[in-house]
Amino acid sequence: MHSTRADLQGNADIAGFYNEILGGVSYEYYDLLRTDMIRCKNAKDFNIYNPVYGNTSKCTTVSASDSDQTIKQESYSAYAQDALYLTDNWIAVAGIRYQYYTQYAGKGRPFNVNTDSRDEQWTPKLGLVYKLTPSVSLFANYSQTFMPQSSIASYIGDLPPESSNAYEVGAKFELFDGITADIALFDIHKRNVLYTESIGDETIAKTAGRVRSRGVEVDLAGALTENINIIASYGYTDAKVLEDPDYAGKPLPNVPRHTGSLFLTYDIHNMPGNNTLTFGGGGHGVSRRSATNGADYYLPGYFVADAFAAYKMKLQYPVTLQLNVKNLFDKTYYTSSIATNNLGNQIGDPREVQFTVKMEF
Repeated sequence: MHSTRADLQGNADIAGFYNEILGGVSYEYYDLLRTDMIRCKNAKDFNIYNPVYGNTSKCTTVSASDSDQTIKQESYSAYAQDALYLTDNWIAVAGIRYQYYTQYAGKGRPFNVNTDSRDEQWTPKLGLVYKLTPSVSLFANYSQTFMPQSSIASYIGDLPPESSNAYEVGAKFELFDGITADIALFDIHKRNVLYTESIGDETIAKTAGRVRSRGVEVDLAGALTENINIIASYGYTDAKVLEDPDYAGKPLPNVPRHTGSLFLTYDIHNMPGNNTLTFGGGGHGVSRRSATNGADYYLPGYFVADAFAAYKMKLQYPVTLQLNVKNLFDKTYYTSSIATNNLGNQIGDPREVQFTVKMEF
């Protein structure tokens, strides 16, 4: 994969109004080739709780229908945005993006082309900010997005690009010295969302006609005291399929209704040598969520705790010794599924202990 991006940003007074202007171009190229693909049948007689090894035959046969998997995508984009300061209280934001892409995908011997398309799209972005007080700002945003998509497993040939319309309203607060909080309500409608399902031994790709995601996000960050800092967040998301021949009315797989995180740190500044000791802990968690397109079963919710301690020494070249422990209690949890069946659940990382030494020059 190759990508290049160039931005130009500046400020200007136009017709007596202050403007913050951004413009740029980008280029992306993605090329994937898998030649000989060896496939194995599911070993359904293997008991993971009482395993007997060596009885399953090895896979050595190259699958002609799955070999020479090819994906090529190329995209050119140009964009511009202006933040216009109408008054001391009102800021208007407007932007536009142009994207042109080509894509080609397929597999098999003989080779079967599943995707061969090109298209272009203009997508706008609009926003408005009102500074109610020096410490409270209200905002509203609207944006469109456009994402080309292809699959070697496409069932319907050329996959239409995914598109969305997103609306957001919210507020930003400066509660106390050093504490900031954000709250935002969002409503997002997407069309042509890619999903996969199993038909026999074959995995195919389709697109849902329309899906919706709406909810609220709350963030809090800053210094509670001179020594204690906090970062906290909560999100509520209601995501479901609105239009699809098979899954209309079903929840989107792998999208939890509730998500949250909390992390606290404590600084001790008066250590010997004027050094600083910092330690902290917290975690993140999600509620249960659908694991398949048809909501046949759900992955359980989880909360995973992390902790760290750091000692910063004020030497000629400052040195920081830091110990991190991820998944502090070595909890077994499942992060996601492949959504097509109950055989592809992703297990989260086990406990990980990491020690680092950092020197600043």
